[in-house]
Amino acid sequence: MRKLFQIQVITIVLLAVAIIILALAPRAKATDEEDMIRSVITEDEETRIAQMLYGEDRSCGDADDTMKQAAVVWCVFNRVDAWDKTVTEVITPSQFHGWKKGQQHPEWSHEIVRDVALRWAREKQGETDVGRVLPKEYLFFSAGGRHEKFRTGYRTSDYWDWGWENPYAEESS
Repeated sequence: MRKLFQIQVITIVLLAVAIIILALAPRAKATDEEDMIRSVITEDEETRIAQMLYGEDRSCGDADDTMKQAAVVWCVFNRVDAWDKTVTEVITPSQFHGWKKGQQHPEWSHEIVRDVALRWAREKQGETDVGRVLPKEYLFFSAGGRHEKFRTGYRTSDYWDWGWENPYAEESS
């Protein structure tokens, strides 16, 4: 009888340890994030956006630069949503003068594209505070000074005032 009790106690302890280990084990977050990114863009579209981003904005430095580069990517996704088109249909030389097929581009351009694509995917799933840096109605931009100026219409002067919080400033501190 005592042997049976010891076996039961050992079994319960082992199960408890297994449950704790499973609870503390890292989740497959990268896979989940990869799946979310691929739910909104393909690998080819990711490369196309990264090429365009590097062609449009080669600054790479502080959190403000990252925010403004992210806004260029959000501009692409805003057009995809507003015009009901694909990334490939939106990114053409006539729409984004910095895009050239086959253009070499650094890894940071992919990192920004993937970050914004993940935020866009989360937004499409109903999340409201994803770290968007450009409102949905801003579909155009032009070079102006050090960074692009984003606007709601092709010939309007209704420029984005950068009044939202910079999600990249938090990450870099």
